[in-house]
Amino acid sequence: MRKYKRLWSHGKKILLVHVRDLERSGISHATAKEARIHSKGEHRLRFPYPGTSDFFRTKMFGKRDGAKYLQPTGSDVRLYIPSMVRSKLSDTNMELMITEGEKKTLKAVQEGFNCVGLGGVWNWVQNHKPIADLDLINWNKRQVDFVPDSDTWKKREVIQAVYAFCNELRYRGADVEIVKLPPHKDDKTGLDDYLKNYDRKQLDTLPRVGLNDNCFANVKAWYRQSDWHRIIIDNAIIDSRALAKANLPERETLLFPWLKEQSITLISAERGTGKTWFTFGIIQAIATGGTLGPWRAKKRARCAYVDAEMIIQDTDERLKKLPGDKPKSEQLIVYSSDLANLQGETEPNLADKVWREAIEQWLVRNHIKCWVIDNVSSIT
Repeated sequence: MRKYKRLWSHGKKILLVHVRDLERSGISHATAKEARIHSKGEHRLRFPYPGTSDFFRTKMFGKRDGAKYLQPTGSDVRLYIPSMVRSKLSDTNMELMITEGEKKTLKAVQEGFNCVGLGGVWNWVQNHKPIADLDLINWNKRQVDFVPDSDTWKKREVIQAVYAFCNELRYRGADVEIVKLPPHKDDKTGLDDYLKNYDRKQLDTLPRVGLNDNCFANVKAWYRQSDWHRIIIDNAIIDSRALAKANLPERETLLFPWLKEQSITLISAERGTGKTWFTFGIIQAIATGGTLGPWRAKKRARCAYVDAEMIIQDTDERLKKLPGDKPKSEQLIVYSSDLANLQGETEPNLADKVWREAIEQWLVRNHIKCWVIDNVSSIT
C-alpha cells in the first residue's frame, strides 16, 4: 500500500492514515482535494483557510498532552469559510449553517449545506472582541442554524459560548436557531457523524431552540455580566398588525380584579396612614387564597416581603398581629435588610446591578408570584 495519495495538482500530498481520518468524517477525496487539505509529516494534517494568504490550522496526531488543533503562533482567529460558500455570503436569502471544526464544516458543504466553521466554540473572539471575519458576512435577516456537538448541553462553559455567539449573530440581525443533535449511545455526535448516517430531511426534523429557550436559563445572568453582552433592540420590536394577531398568554390575576402577575404597583400615601399594613393584607390574601375587603385571590400563591426599613423584631410582631388565616410558612417569605446586616450579608439595594440579578434568580428559583418592597426609598 502506498504511503501517500496525491490529491491535487500543486504537488501537495496526504498520508493514507490522514485520508482514513477524513473518511471517518465522511469527507470524500474530491472534497479534500478542493479544500487543499494535505499532510505535513506523519503527525500533522493541515487545513488551509480559503480567502486568506497563509492562514491554516493543523490537526495533530499521535500521543499529545496539548491541544488537538494548532495554528501559527501570533496569528489571528479566523472563520473557516470554504471556497464554495464564500461567493454566496452577500446573499441574505441564503440560509447559513455554522458548526465547530473544519471537518464538520466540509462534510456539511459536501452534503449541500452552506456551512461556515468555527475553530472552537470561542473561536469567534480575539482580545475580548468579535473577530473581523464576522464582518465578511451580511447577517441582516439571514436564517442561521448553529449546530454544536450533542454533548454541548452537559457543559456549562460550552453553553455559555453558544449563547454568547448566537446573541452576537442576533445583534447583527440574524435569525438564529440552535440545532440539537442526538447523542449516539454514550458517545457525542458531531455534525459530520450525523450526516454520515442521515440526510437533509432527517436533519430538518431535529429539535431547534431559540435564545429564549429554558436550556439557556442558567447562563443568562452570567451573560449580562460578560464582555459579550449585547442589547438587542430588535427582540422587543413588533408592528401593530403583528401585535394584534399575536397569541399572547393571558396574565394570571393574583388578587381579583386588579392585581395581575407581571405588573408593578406603587402604593403611595402620607406617613403613618397604614401602607405597610395594607401591603401585609395583600400578601396575606394571596398567600392564603383569601380576601382583602372586596378583593379575592382565586388561589394561593407564594409571596415575598422585602423589608428594607424595619428591624426584624418589628416585622415579626406585625405579621403576628394580622387578623384571619395565617399563611403557611412556605407561602410567605420575609427578606429582611436588618437580618442581612446582622448576618454580615449584603443588604438589598435596587441601585446595585449585582443585587438585582441575584434577587431575580432567587425569586425565580423560589417560584415567587408576588413580592413587596417596603419601601422604595429605603432600598435604593
